[in-house]
Amino acid sequence: MLNLVSHAIKDSLVALGTPGFSDWKGSVIIYNIAKPNEGASIFYYGSDGIAYIGYSVTFGKFFSDMEIAAGAPRSLDTGCKCGEQFGEYYGASVLAVDINNDNYDDLIVGAPFYSPIKSQRGDSGRIFVYMSRGSKFDQADMISIDRNPGARFGSAISNVGDLNYDGYNVGAPYEDNGKGAVYIYHGRRDGLVKHYSQRISASTHLHTFNLKGFGSSLSPGSDVDGNNYPDLLVGSYLSETAILLRFVYILTTVSSSHYAVQTSQTL
Repeated sequence: MLNLVSHAIKDSLVALGTPGFSDWKGSVIIYNIAKPNEGASIFYYGSDGIAYIGYSVTFGKFFSDMEIAAGAPRSLDTGCKCGEQFGEYYGASVLAVDINNDNYDDLIVGAPFYSPIKSQRGDSGRIFVYMSRGSKFDQADMISIDRNPGARFGSAISNVGDLNYDGYNVGAPYEDNGKGAVYIYHGRRDGLVKHYSQRISASTHLHTFNLKGFGSSLSPGSDVDGNNYPDLLVGSYLSETAILLRFVYILTTVSSSHYAVQTSQTL
């Protein structure tokens, strides 16, 4: 039994995460489509009874070679990058992206069931950002959005594309009483920008669609309309809908500029 298959594609390599493999221990299947005669390789880690390895997967050049990061949100193992709160579902989403443009991918890990103890906002969610220094990762920077209980910020993460260095999108599909929101973050040369550059809310920007679960899935940035800026497809599974957000260039002053999503051009 495989179940809940996740996937990642890099050049000719395809990685399939199969968290249901071997009674939910999980595994990752690697296949090189350029070498079909070699067959597939299966990687699994058998120390946990139920780990869900492969719940999420991503390719990244974190150090010298291309590697694969796989999320295992039910794992009890400490020989890996691990969360800090029991049950926060660390590893539900993973993304490799070069945030600071140093030719090494950085790693972002979602923990959507994180609950701040002081505010008692259950399942508000957070992400861990690990900056690569070419030979090791820095200590994680944690980003959370303390808006309302149950937002599950970090349920989905994707690469924005080349807007202002490489940035990333984070879905919070149950924010605003289940309507959902997407947060857009930009990178910069000296590292991580912790505050989001734009928040796209289903209840505010897309209220005419009456969406629920907006931000449950996010596509990588891809230029759909041919304006040389990547666009974003956002899943809203509770509404059985996908929304296409088109990025446009906005000039703000003579010396600076920024990019924004033109939500009036959704599909």
